[in-house]
Amino acid sequence: MKLVKRHGLVGLLFLIVLFMSIPDASAGSSRLLVTVDDAFYADLDLDGSEDDILIDMTLTVSENAASPRYSEYYLTLQLPSGIEHRALVQLIGRFSELHMRVFWYDSAWESGWYNLDVAAIAYGGSVLGYVETSYVFDPPTGSGVGDPHIKVLCW
Repeated sequence: MKLVKRHGLVGLLFLIVLFMSIPDASAGSSRLLVTVDDAFYADLDLDGSEDDILIDMTLTVSENAASPRYSEYYLTLQLPSGIEHRALVQLIGRFSELHMRVFWYDSAWESGWYNLDVAAIAYGGSVLGYVETSYVFDPPTGSGVGDPHIKVLCW
């Protein structure tokens, strides 16, 4: 029985140390800023339907923070009915400011308000920061012929 208590105590100490080493998300939010500059609909794939979405975003790293080597962007586009389209964009490379343009094709087929959620996480040798933002916009009703998919440009 003493062996079980000892292993339990060691496991508990391990969990305490593990949770103490995880960076605080609120501390990272002061070092990173993700902004959705614009999101609107258009006929980007020239199929005759304005059912595509163009999203412009900027990720800024504060001057006193280390430049990330790797970053991930989790995008969730929620339609008025609750249907969600999700995308993950992974980038390798250092930056202090990054502009990203996302072309989300054949995704806006319902009328009403669309919600775009973006979660960004930046890594150096460890997690440098995590930040989230949302953007709400209202594309028209329309229907395209393809499945939803994205194309990403960064500069």
